[in-house]
Amino acid sequence: MAVALLRATWLAVTCAMVLLSDGKGSKFLRYLNDVSYYGKLSSLQDKEHRESDVLKRVYIGARTVWIAYYAWGFILNTFFVYTSASTSLICLEVHLFRRLYESVFVTKFSADRKEHPITIMIGLFFYSLVSVSFVEEERLLRDSGNDPSALSGFRLVLIAFFFLSMACQHMAHVELASLRSMQQHSSVYVVPSGWLFRNVSTCPHYTAEVMMALFHGLYFNCSWLILAFTVTNLSITAVRTRRWYRTLG
Repeated sequence: MAVALLRATWLAVTCAMVLLSDGKGSKFLRYLNDVSYYGKLSSLQDKEHRESDVLKRVYIGARTVWIAYYAWGFILNTFFVYTSASTSLICLEVHLFRRLYESVFVTKFSADRKEHPITIMIGLFFYSLVSVSFVEEERLLRDSGNDPSALSGFRLVLIAFFFLSMACQHMAHVELASLRSMQQHSSVYVVPSGWLFRNVSTCPHYTAEVMMALFHGLYFNCSWLILAFTVTNLSITAVRTRRWYRTLG
């Protein structure tokens, strides 16, 4: 029952993102679409909606928000690691700690970058639900006679793949941060042109995130809806980022 409810939740949220991404529909739906343009992409929002947003006074600085995301996710996941030390949760724990470290010491946030309360709630929802989903999916596997903790050659390769993806994402974040440092924390943005950005994708940090989500799906033959959510969310953001890069010339 719990697994079915969690899967239905991931599916519903993923479908909602797809429906909202085209920016059509009622005024409220267009407003939600605009809200999803967070961070540097906020300049692509509808100006009228942005200026008339009744919640704009309670926007929170991005640095605070992203630290809160990963701190909350890390604390919650630590509890589950303590109660069920599975490979999936341990890998997620390392990832969350790294992202928390990056948010505190690596990432250079623009002083004027703010996060909308709705996107904050969505972020906290994601980092609250992902650990719970892994625990329940693994419990389902154990009940069916499969041991998700048993290592095999294939699973060892997948673990190496996960950490390689994580290293690539860290390299991309370091490059993005170095470009910010060159601009002395100003709101001026320089389009990244490092090896990963030239040879992997426009947004290799998003690609790496998808690869890490794919690891969880292949390792346990589950969590596919979490992968679908991640791919949908980051694909929409990547397309918008590419469009935003074009506005910079």
